[in-house]
Amino acid sequence: MTTATNPETGEQLLLVGKDWVPVEKTATNDKGEKAYLVGGQWRQDLPPIPKEATGQERFQALISGMNKGLAGLAGLPMDTVENVYNLVKAGIGTAAGAAGRTDLMPELTRGTPLSSEWFSDVFNKLKQSTVLPRPDDAASRILYRGGVVAGGSMVPGARPASTAAAATGAAVAGEVSDNPLAPAVGAMIPGAAAQAGREVKAYLANGAPSNVAAFALAGANPSVGQATESAFFRGLENLVSKFPGGVGVMERFTKKQQADLGAGTDTGTTAAQAGRTIEKGITGEGGFLERTKATWQKLDADVAAKLPPNSQSAPTNTIQTLDALTSPVQGAQATTGALVNPKLAEMKANFAADLQANNGQIPYEALRAVRSRIGSMLDDALVTGIPGGELKRVYGALSKDMEAAANAAGAGKEFARQNAYYSARMDRIEGVLDRVLGSNRQPEDIFKLVNPTNPDQAGKLTAVMRSLKPEERQVVTEAIVNRMGRASPGRQDASGDVFSSETFLTNWNRMSDRAKEQVFSDSSMRDSMDALAKVSENIRTGSKVFQNPSGTAGSFAAYSVYSSPLTAIGAGMAAGPAAAAGVVGAAAGSALSAYGAARLMTSPEFVRWLADSSRINAQTSAAHLARLGVIYNEAKDEGLKGALSDYLKALPRSAQSQ
Repeated sequence: MTTATNPETGEQLLLVGKDWVPVEKTATNDKGEKAYLVGGQWRQDLPPIPKEATGQERFQALISGMNKGLAGLAGLPMDTVENVYNLVKAGIGTAAGAAGRTDLMPELTRGTPLSSEWFSDVFNKLKQSTVLPRPDDAASRILYRGGVVAGGSMVPGARPASTAAAATGAAVAGEVSDNPLAPAVGAMIPGAAAQAGREVKAYLANGAPSNVAAFALAGANPSVGQATESAFFRGLENLVSKFPGGVGVMERFTKKQQADLGAGTDTGTTAAQAGRTIEKGITGEGGFLERTKATWQKLDADVAAKLPPNSQSAPTNTIQTLDALTSPVQGAQATTGALVNPKLAEMKANFAADLQANNGQIPYEALRAVRSRIGSMLDDALVTGIPGGELKRVYGALSKDMEAAANAAGAGKEFARQNAYYSARMDRIEGVLDRVLGSNRQPEDIFKLVNPTNPDQAGKLTAVMRSLKPEERQVVTEAIVNRMGRASPGRQDASGDVFSSETFLTNWNRMSDRAKEQVFSDSSMRDSMDALAKVSENIRTGSKVFQNPSGTAGSFAAYSVYSSPLTAIGAGMAAGPAAAAGVVGAAAGSALSAYGAARLMTSPEFVRWLADSSRINAQTSAAHLARLGVIYNEAKDEGLKGALSDYLKALPRSAQSQ
């Protein structure tokens, strides 16, 4: 069987003899043979393979195309009236369908006298064909499309949207021929629509809905280019933003989008507030030092409980350490003697007196009390700045003496636990917290030392965050979020609160995964930040399309757009697992101004409608297209309403009639 696809309507054709007959249905029998239902009959015979198209047939293709273009040009005024009328019907039909009253859904009007479809029928009755005679021949298809464009341009400056859309839509109809909206594409002539369709269709099926969702989670609305991540649409948006009509719309959209994104990060928490929270959370009442000291003391009490009452031991290690710390160096007795810490010398003398009074023994409880006081002095060193190196040596010596007594009493396991806890506690205090708080450091400086500006600071941030209570960590997180997207000074206003997605993305990428885990431990906040990062990356990538730092792009863009044979914005959708495709093409020109294009590209309702087209199949495409009628009817903004009207006028009639 020889088959072909009608590039104008997308329907499948079967060659029967010398005639091309529309295929109503296809099927496969149990032998694997394909059959075609044409004219109410199933056909399985193999008619002769057609010969190559003749010059006469190709010439007729050109003439038929010109007739089609003339019909479109002549019917343009009535097409406009018919389209507006169908907008109202589409809104009524969608409302009726939502209410379950499909019987009240009106049929869309088509073939009105003096419309392009009516003129096409008149031409056909007069034997002036408007139908492509050899759709299987590539040359005939090209000549036919060229004829459509030529026929629609016979009046200087005329470029009917419906004619151009039908011509360019034919170039991609075969890609999604199972969908009645397939030919509904309008773009730059010749063939940019096909290029845009191939570029976007794979992404639209999966990417646009997820991008719209990411922007929604981040608190903003995307443009068409941002939703589809199509270089074609991004380039179009950048071009539209550089010449009259589109400049103001795109600037207002960009500013509002940045403000909306920034609203999600505007926590109002300052660096000073976060710094004071960190300081209080570590050294204040109920803070890290106090909480961990209480835990250590409990573990220490568990050890003491296992020792016999009035247990005593000889503090050998402690005496040796105090001797070493307080004895002058031979040969420099006067110099080193003057450097001896008076408190340590006093402690040594007191130990000697206590040992003499107790026959060389000291009760375990006494050793425990002394070590506890030295531990408190070490904590005070963090607050007052008193050096703690010598105290640490005394503390360690006392621990060794107590460990020996605990082991002898069978409490070695409990002693090891409390000793390990205290060591880890002091490591955090001396290794991180002391460096963060410092001596008389201002709250802003404390926060600055904690705020992760590079991956190497993850360890410091982790230690500080783990030392704070959940509500205190939240204050630090809010302060970090509040500053992450703050624009650089050169791009700030007087208030200093301008948000920049570019700055946010830069700061986000500087943070390591460990730092992000600590700062955004709350899953909902992390999801919001991930979405904002994805959105910011999307915006950054889109801004690079047609980027020209020298400033010459603006005049070039205006020249290119105005001098190109642009027609209108149109759209063609096909989706669902079966179709696995979505086709979209777009441009702005005489039929749809830069202003109108910008309004559509930045309309949240239109972007969501476009994203939803990835879920549309042949059965639901008509209802999906009808949703534009609802959007049109509900639009309060006259500028958007006009752009939607122009958009719908640009759709070829094969789509409008569905």
